[in-house]
Amino acid sequence: MGLLDAFTGASAKDAAAKNTALYQQYGTDANKYLDTGLANELPNLNSAIGAYTPLSNLGQKYGAGTNTYMDSLGLNGAAGNANAVNAFQASPGYAWNRDQAIEATARNANRFGAGGNELAAVTDRASNLANQEYGNWQNRLAGFVNPELMATSGAAGGQAAGYGAKAGAYGTDAQNRVGVAGNVAGGIANSNTAAANAQMQASGNFWNGLTKLGGTIGAAAIMSDRRVKTDIVRVGDDPRGFGRYSFRYLWDEPSIRRHGYMADEVERVRPDVVLRNSDGIAMINYGALG
Repeated sequence: MGLLDAFTGASAKDAAAKNTALYQQYGTDANKYLDTGLANELPNLNSAIGAYTPLSNLGQKYGAGTNTYMDSLGLNGAAGNANAVNAFQASPGYAWNRDQAIEATARNANRFGAGGNELAAVTDRASNLANQEYGNWQNRLAGFVNPELMATSGAAGGQAAGYGAKAGAYGTDAQNRVGVAGNVAGGIANSNTAAANAQMQASGNFWNGLTKLGGTIGAAAIMSDRRVKTDIVRVGDDPRGFGRYSFRYLWDEPSIRRHGYMADEVERVRPDVVLRNSDGIAMINYGALG
């Protein structure tokens, strides 16, 4: 600590400024780490969500059978029912049963010499026999309902968990950033408070310094050492052989301007009115100077 720090709080101010810079750098670095962590975490979560895509696709395949089953039950109207019948009649099982019935009928017709009308009637009968398999076909379609439900439920649950984890990652990131911001703000506030306290202490030291002169002249002595002044401008000359000045004390706000003399100049002419406190700071006894 320098000689004048007791009156200016300069060391504390410098320390507060350095602490503020450190807190700001901490905030910058911490947010960079959070950015990196989030950037690394999100692709993994997206991959986990994407891992359920095959299961979702499988559910859609089962869903095609479920939709046809619903059509066959008439739940989707006449058009849906017609689609189901067409699908049934286009199925390999229907065609095979119909062909087998027709082939058997043709063999019997040849044996007994049946005519064209009889063959047509027998063919219709063969088709009706094939249509009797419709219920069995429906039962097979119904078997797709549970697999579809399991596949879609599993995919939905897994993806929901993945999206929930993403939301949690964003939430945690936000909380961490709020925490960093709070630490930075709190640290800077503490630094500013320390600087303000140092300034108040410096002001107290200044006035205490006046009282250290002792005797009856202490109240009239004003600190006039150049070392505690700044923005010094010579504004005129005193006929007694020293200058008149405009200045600020080191602890003054920038808007403040004071006027007076410099102790070193006055001391050369009137050493009897220049005093020093216990810290070696020169003061002018303006009461004695006149």
